Amino acid sequence: MAGEQYFPQGTFGHEHALGQQGKKEKNMLKAMVLWAMGVPLVVVVLIWMFFF
Repeated sequence: MAGEQYFPQGTFGHEHALGQQGKKEKNMLKAMVLWAMGVPLVVVVLIWMFFF
């Protein structure tokens, strides 16, 4: 097993377990940046619903 990581059966690597959490946090950060730049909250919510 040279160069491979071994995880016992039933155990996942951290990249698999936290994959979706990072994406959600990145999307929230994008919405907060838009809001901080002065984009109205209603527009931020609409953008988040249709594009994130």
